Amino acid sequence: MQTLEFTDALTEIVKRLRAEQIVTMIQGWFGQQFAPNQPPALADQAKDTFSELLLSSRSGFDQLSTQPTTGRILEGLGIKDFYEPRRMRQLIIGVSNAGNIAQVQASPDVHAYFEKFRSLIALAATCRELLEKQKVGELKPTEGIVQVEIINYADEDGISPKRLATFVETISDLHRDVAIVLGVPSDSLTFRYFDSGSDLLVGVKCGKEIAETLNTLLRQVWDKFRFWRYDTFEKRMASISKGLDIVDRIHESVQKGAVTEEEGNILKVKIFQKVDIMIGIGATVPLGQSATLDQKQMLTEMRNTKLLGSGESPEVVAQSGPASPDITPQE
Repeated sequence: MQTLEFTDALTEIVKRLRAEQIVTMIQGWFGQQFAPNQPPALADQAKDTFSELLLSSRSGFDQLSTQPTTGRILEGLGIKDFYEPRRMRQLIIGVSNAGNIAQVQASPDVHAYFEKFRSLIALAATCRELLEKQKVGELKPTEGIVQVEIINYADEDGISPKRLATFVETISDLHRDVAIVLGVPSDSLTFRYFDSGSDLLVGVKCGKEIAETLNTLLRQVWDKFRFWRYDTFEKRMASISKGLDIVDRIHESVQKGAVTEEEGNILKVKIFQKVDIMIGIGATVPLGQSATLDQKQMLTEMRNTKLLGSGESPEVVAQSGPASPDITPQE
């Protein structure tokens, strides 16, 4: 499991289990002070809110338990015991029947849940500080991160040097071409981290606008990729002009006179041929919690194949008619 995948999963667990809200509520009860034998009453609204939080937490636990990464973490943390129906029912009934704050403060069940959720929050915060922040580091307002995941093919033992070298060259070319489209400098590319696990997560630091454009491009292509693998070359190329932000950005550059129409078409083809190569080496947007065997199987099936490019030079493809649709955005 990747370091950043682990910290992201922990953060998601804290959020979906409503841990912070539950701890805050119980902490408010524990912090109340009162004169001896004069404990304030526990309002019905507070009881209802607590029950709703706990039931919502249980729902989040059920959903997270079915996902590969969060499910393994939850099992390792031993949280399942706290969601046993009997134990939850006992806690809810205990709080609902409590007449005042003193009775809640004396409840062993309330203390147990409070300590469990508080330790979970502390663990997530510590991991973010020691594992995530030190790996990613601080970014300037003008900088951004492009995250790409290179899958580990089932029939290979790790990521081969050839695939990694191809990735470095391809993402560098994509960075340069997108910089030309945006009209910004292309000399700020660095590899910020390589986070290994069963797959390899790569963080590429570059200008913020380039990073946002590349992340959007890779995400949009991945959404289309699931259907593109069944289409002919002509259909794939025709769909490029619909729904991809990068095509609109190229069109804007042509309209502004930053590049000619011919240069714009060549840039478009070059960019999508590089995306082609990324898919062919199993590089995609981080799949994370959404990863399924089917998604990885799709990338494995398309290994070393070309979805978009024809293998010809960008100049030839850009001038080849139907295979290279006009960059003017479609209505």
